[in-house]
Amino acid sequence: MMENEEQAWLDGLRKWCSSQERCTHDVRERLQRKGADEATADAIQAQLEAEGFLSEQRFAEAFVRARALYKGWGPAKIRAGLKAKRVPDAAIEAGFAALEGKAFDTSLAELVQRRVNELPEGRDRLIRWLLSRGFSLGSILSELEALERGG
Repeated sequence: MMENEEQAWLDGLRKWCSSQERCTHDVRERLQRKGADEATADAIQAQLEAEGFLSEQRFAEAFVRARALYKGWGPAKIRAGLKAKRVPDAAIEAGFAALEGKAFDTSLAELVQRRVNELPEGRDRLIRWLLSRGFSLGSILSELEALERGG
């Protein structure tokens, strides 16, 4: 009976991992909610990794790309999100390396342009908002200075 249950979990997780990239933490959490013990979770995780359904590096690359290009997150917020998912540092660095170099600069410029009507009265508020999006103060100030010089 227990083997059938484990096979059902494995089949379900294969389907779940096929729909989008998943991290080990999410898979383990899902197994824990279903009542799997530690040894079973280890075996299922190893099986998913061996079959190519689960990869921390692929997850990190997809996470970084989606958050940077589509959600407009900065590097600090993305890094914190990956740390919350317990992704290893090596996979995080690989995820950032896979992203085009100027993606964060482009994203920051677009966010500033979207809120340019708040300047100069709401400059401090705009800076706080951009900091909350995960951009560094230095890059924010550089972008604002470039905007003020150019426009």
